[in-house]
Amino acid sequence: MISLSGKWHLVKYNSSLENEWDYFVDNVALNSTFLHTRRFLNHNPENEKDDCSYLFFKKGKVGACIPAVLIHTDGRKIWNSHMRLTYGGLIVCHGIGLEDVLEITQLIENELISNHVDEAIVRNTFRVFNRKFCDEIDYTLWKAGFILKSRETEIGISLRNKKYQEIERNYNNGNKYNIKKAYKYVIVDFSEDYVSFWKILEKNLKERFKKKPVHNYEAIVKLKSSLKPGEIKLVAAFENEIMIGGMIIFDFMNKFIHAQYIASSYEYQNIRPINAVIDYTIKWACVNNYEYFNLGTPHEDSGKIINLGLSYFKEGFGGSSCLRETMHKVYNYD
Repeated sequence: MISLSGKWHLVKYNSSLENEWDYFVDNVALNSTFLHTRRFLNHNPENEKDDCSYLFFKKGKVGACIPAVLIHTDGRKIWNSHMRLTYGGLIVCHGIGLEDVLEITQLIENELISNHVDEAIVRNTFRVFNRKFCDEIDYTLWKAGFILKSRETEIGISLRNKKYQEIERNYNNGNKYNIKKAYKYVIVDFSEDYVSFWKILEKNLKERFKKKPVHNYEAIVKLKSSLKPGEIKLVAAFENEIMIGGMIIFDFMNKFIHAQYIASSYEYQNIRPINAVIDYTIKWACVNNYEYFNLGTPHEDSGKIINLGLSYFKEGFGGSSCLRETMHKVYNYD
């Protein structure tokens, strides 16, 4: 039996704590991105309706928080961190230790049990964006009885202390050929023409997958205006001044970039504008001392389905896979 210090206490989030939450996420935490800020969470009104997030205080200061929602489905209460974020999980400060996280995990468990939650789901932060190791979180969830719910991989490129030429050498031959071909036809640059990109994106997703993007144009404009300048960027390819493809990137702390949306006009795919867009972004990121470029997942259905063609395409830029896991625990009150 482990004896814990009892130095931490839990406070359920409410809107009066918004500034305190965001200050912690922006300036104190070691494993956060703007995805965990209230300015990001608030752009989706559904999050406010079922928010069940917690802050954790030690000596009167926030030392951890966890964004989450509490949903009711089929007569069951499910606490989820986080069903509408790419990454949820416990956000912690520098200097936190194993005993601290054990105690925080126990506080969460006590709160969930007191509210008769039937299932808890935690999709932890993605470790490639962490400022230092903090895998105590994964351990304490396991120790508390959480088990694996799903596994996915994300494919990314390590840029830390590397010049563009070092990255380019790892491109496969097909990519090298297609990039060279693309630059004969297109000019790539940052753009503010989100209207044109969204038309390409929506048409692309509808025709290929019969889907819509998570954000419509109005939502992405609202989100962009609520975030800090430069946290959302558009890199686009133009042929004769007409946008024919592009990529929306999320910029985390001017250190990490994440490809959120990638799309090109079907009729121009033969000139490979996306290859040039990704290459341009890698070159720009290297010059500006970024550390990691996440190209996203090749999976669907929580890892059950894999798109090998998409995986091969992303690996062709020298990308490699990093594991991401979702844990859960079912509570039995009989």
